[in-house]
Amino acid sequence: MDRTPFHNRWISRNLSKKLSGEVRLLKRFAKALGVYGSDTRVQGFSGYLCELLIVRYGSFEALVREAAGWEPGKVFIDVQNHHKGKLPDGLKKKFEGQPMVVIDPVDRNRNVAAAFSPANFARFILACESFMKKPSIGFFFPAPRKADLNKIRKTMLSRGSKFIMVKFQRPDVIDDVLWPQLRRTAKRLKDIMLEYDFLVLDWAVHSDFSGVGEPAKGLSSYIMLELGVWKLPRIRKVTGPPVFIRPRAAEFRKKYQKLGKVWVEDDRLVAEVKREWLDAVEKLRDSLSDPLKDLKAKGIASHVAESVARGFRLVEDDAILRSCSKDSNLALFMSEYLERSAV
Repeated sequence: MDRTPFHNRWISRNLSKKLSGEVRLLKRFAKALGVYGSDTRVQGFSGYLCELLIVRYGSFEALVREAAGWEPGKVFIDVQNHHKGKLPDGLKKKFEGQPMVVIDPVDRNRNVAAAFSPANFARFILACESFMKKPSIGFFFPAPRKADLNKIRKTMLSRGSKFIMVKFQRPDVIDDVLWPQLRRTAKRLKDIMLEYDFLVLDWAVHSDFSGVGEPAKGLSSYIMLELGVWKLPRIRKVTGPPVFIRPRAAEFRKKYQKLGKVWVEDDRLVAEVKREWLDAVEKLRDSLSDPLKDLKAKGIASHVAESVARGFRLVEDDAILRSCSKDSNLALFMSEYLERSAV
């Protein structure tokens, strides 16, 4: 349903020319923070949400002052007073997990802030706190973002971690479908690595831009994992139940005596078994080399799975730097990942 004509009519009746300037301030603040845009890539403010918040609070400064004290799940704004100050139980369930609820004046059952991710909600609150303590033009016009390859290289080396990028052809779908699937797949790959004791410090996703109606052929998408542990010893230790919980102890011995040795530490059984995978890169490559049906079954998002099944590359450390030297957007992505800050 296209509500745009109804939105425009409501805004024209309720947003004065004086308040329009306050809306522009909020949009500029959100853009500078990187949280302006309700699409699935940004997961932040829509223009309409900015307008409603200014109508509600009357000015940018009043909004920032109020938002500095917001908490997730406790922000309920209903400028048209559809629900008389209390959200119905049905809508509470519908909006569960959404950090803030702003009821659409023209649709009592819609949350205009539904696209706002918990992370961006938190970033906005921190930015409001910082602005209230020390206002600055830098909150609206930060220094231009640049990718310095030497700085990227030094920062990567200084961390002592391992970077692995999964590179594959960008799925031929719109951004609003692509970005949730990239994030879902990244989280699943992180979980797979953790299942095999490879510590994933963090992850991030990136994709080449595809214009509306343009084919995705020749464009790439990336899932990056930063690992704190990527090499493991041949053996691993498994701690079992206390010896005197006899049924569980018997099951433990039956299972692990076939696989390795079992002994007692304090009052517990302990086993030592051989690992299947010692190298994170090899494990990741194996996990992504399955047929399409198996990729989907293990939780790889459908469009990403289809693309990965046609072929992928694992790009590591120095190779990532070489790719950045050829692709300014990829370099900017790496720079932003490495230089992240709370505000």
